[in-house]
Amino acid sequence: MTGAPNETINYTFYCNRSDAGTDIRPGWNQKYDGLLRTQVRLPGLCKYPSAGTYTAKVIAEQGNGAVEKRVQVTVAGAQVAASRSPSPQTTWRAVLCRPRRRRE
Repeated sequence: MTGAPNETINYTFYCNRSDAGTDIRPGWNQKYDGLLRTQVRLPGLCKYPSAGTYTAKVIAEQGNGAVEKRVQVTVAGAQVAASRSPSPQTTWRAVLCRPRRRRE
């Protein structure tokens, strides 16, 4: 992602979108445009209707670029709400900025 530190960031959150694209499609669950902060918390954003595995996704856009990150959410029972981030100690900022591991 490119952009100056004082440029705003757009965030788009999906509770279940597994593709690798950075295009903004209908069906997003929360969208924030023009934020100056690099960390967003959304407690209780995703409510899953049934047990299963879902893919939560965030797209961040700044300047001329965009990045996306996904995390798998496993739901053991109905009406489970996903936390604001993949784990209580991880924020979406950490998910976006975490370096990718090299595959050997």
